[in-house]
Amino acid sequence: MGGVNMSNVKRLLILGIAAGLAFSVMGNTAAGFNLGKVLNKVGVSTTESSEEPLYEGEPADGTRENGMVYNAEVHGWYDEKTGALLSRNDAEARRMPAPPGPTTAKCDLIYGIVKAGREDLEVRLENNLLILKTRGSLWDGGTGEKGEISIILPEECKKGVVYKPKADHYFTFDKPNRDGPVTLVRHEGYVIGFDTER
Repeated sequence: MGGVNMSNVKRLLILGIAAGLAFSVMGNTAAGFNLGKVLNKVGVSTTESSEEPLYEGEPADGTRENGMVYNAEVHGWYDEKTGALLSRNDAEARRMPAPPGPTTAKCDLIYGIVKAGREDLEVRLENNLLILKTRGSLWDGGTGEKGEISIILPEECKKGVVYKPKADHYFTFDKPNRDGPVTLVRHEGYVIGFDTER
């Protein structure tokens, strides 16, 4: 009587599961192994997954943006050059556009940290810590892969600082009026982080 040899089916299933686990452990989501194809060859039906994004507003698989590639299987962004999975905060910082028009500014601290405040913001360096003194709120941002400030500076934001931990310098900046340019001033000094003072 003709039919499927059950020992071959079991062998294929065990090999398929073992290979799938090995690829999963290695973190290789694009390994090209498809257990569904193996199962289809032995007469077991599978359902195809929908190609619609799982989350509303999720980019399509393979979307390239600012040196990153989106992987829909892990719902995350990978760095194009290194292949490293980026944290949600790092990916959002890279996706955030630089401010339009005259508020755009660039410096040599790529992927640096931006802290901005109102006109009362004072910045000083003590024991390798930037001390930020203000009565108001601080806005957080960063610099992109070309050193551009990627923070939308609201009208009330007048002063700020750009630094990168373990760099030997930092920048302060002024934005005197809404449409005026951002002026960066370089300061020498080894910076490991920041603290606030009221």
